[in-house]
Amino acid sequence: MPSVEKHFRSLSSTEAQRRGQQLYRQKNYEGALEAFTAAIELNDGAPTTVLDNRAATYEKLGDLPSALRDGKRMIQYEKTGSRAYLRTGRILVKMNKPDLALHIYMYGLRNVPADDPDCKLLYAMKEKASQASVQPRAVDPFQVLPTELAEMIIKHLDFNNLVKCLGVSKQWSTLLTSVSSLWIEIDLSRARKPVRASSIRACIRRSKGSITKALLNRVAFQDSVVLTQLAITCKRLHHVEICNGFAGKSILEACPIATNLKTLLLRTGCEVTPGTIEEVIEKCTNLERAEFGLINSQGLPLRWPERNLKLRTLRLGGGPRQPMGSSILNMIGLLKCAPNIHSLALTNWKCHSPFQRFDFTSLQRLEALDISGLETAVFPKLPPTLQTLNLSRIFSLNLNCVESQNNIHELHLPSLRDLSFDDAITLSLRTLERILEGSRTTLQRLTLNDCVQVTGAFWSEFVSHISMENIVELQLRGTKITDHELSYFVDGKHHIRRLDLSKTSVTGVGIKRLTTDAQRPRLEWLGVNNCSSLGSDAVDLAWSKGIEVEYRFPDKLKSGRRIRTD
Repeated sequence: MPSVEKHFRSLSSTEAQRRGQQLYRQKNYEGALEAFTAAIELNDGAPTTVLDNRAATYEKLGDLPSALRDGKRMIQYEKTGSRAYLRTGRILVKMNKPDLALHIYMYGLRNVPADDPDCKLLYAMKEKASQASVQPRAVDPFQVLPTELAEMIIKHLDFNNLVKCLGVSKQWSTLLTSVSSLWIEIDLSRARKPVRASSIRACIRRSKGSITKALLNRVAFQDSVVLTQLAITCKRLHHVEICNGFAGKSILEACPIATNLKTLLLRTGCEVTPGTIEEVIEKCTNLERAEFGLINSQGLPLRWPERNLKLRTLRLGGGPRQPMGSSILNMIGLLKCAPNIHSLALTNWKCHSPFQRFDFTSLQRLEALDISGLETAVFPKLPPTLQTLNLSRIFSLNLNCVESQNNIHELHLPSLRDLSFDDAITLSLRTLERILEGSRTTLQRLTLNDCVQVTGAFWSEFVSHISMENIVELQLRGTKITDHELSYFVDGKHHIRRLDLSKTSVTGVGIKRLTTDAQRPRLEWLGVNNCSSLGSDAVDLAWSKGIEVEYRFPDKLKSGRRIRTD
């Protein structure tokens, strides 16, 4: 026990306590300790507040064992006071004894009355101590593992998680920024807030100017100059994808600088004009893949270069403003300058001329063609090399006219693997059979979503005339398929692995037959979204058979009044 100066002994216990509190506020902890000790010695029945004051002083002086002794005396003198338990528990936490602190808080909650003003605080400290006692002390793996092994692990992180790890600690940030190979690909596709140019410049510095692939999203319009800086600094840049946020001018300034650019993808959030496309195609001589998702035509046709392009993949998406419609594409010039193209997509284009026809037979290396949403009245002429064909949402297409029938009759697609015919209004069984005549042994994926002609009678004739032994994926979403037509998948010869029956009238009876009655169940994935006649028990049954099921049941009370029954 420290010695007490004589001038404190001349004071009363209350005066000595006040003098100690004054010295404590002045941060004279040695003098405060002498004053509180004198107050306790002068009055053995001194209130617990004096012991609390002296325990706090011991804490400031770093004498935690002495502070703990005063805390225990407080509990002995005033068992129902919350202050004693709060002080003792706090000291035990500082002594790295969270388990003992938890016991003190729990003991205090049993003795302190509920109307005590600090009862809620006592409960909160108990919860905090409980979490500290059950959670083991965290160990930084980068401090334990060798640097080489740590680098091997972090290379499996995607860009989004890599950026999050920068904020874990200073040590993590130092390690991550020191490995330049982690930053050669920028992926901002998951950005939720606008991305500043300084963040992209930081990635350029971390990669030491060796970025090869950049996916840019939510970059502020005023920071679009960063695209030019990226092209100037990173000489190995060969892949650029822009979701939104850049104007045509900034793209034209940057693309010619990136001499190794082979892939340029401009999504629907990045609107461009025909002039922009012309300059990009002309200046980027090494471009092999180009996608322009939203083209503002402005009534001017595209002027394709005279030389042969290296393009292998091209996508041209129509925008909302199309004064000249699909004639702006200048198909004659396109087919002439890109004879070796492998994949072509002309989507969402209007056709203002009834005499416009599409002939792709000159593209002898074309493997994939997507003309979904292209307004044409006549079935196009197609090359025999096609492997993927998308004819969805062509509402103006008249498959029954003489010209369409002639083109279909001349059609020969021996390598076709994927056919999409969504929303085909005039599709007949005879037409579909003729299209698939040359590809019965190669077709693997067939999509007939929302085709009103696909009824029970259509399906019965379809499976009897067309072999489906090689089809592994069939999509019949929104068709008039019922439980009766599902018998084919139970008894018929097929190898279907993925089947989409969403928005149809199938019931649990049909799903049960499909999953249990088949002699050799082959399904791996089943889609039954918005099937109003289907219950969750059928879904559970399919899951129990090892089939992955995708389902979202319609809310029958969506437009009505919800009533609680509990």
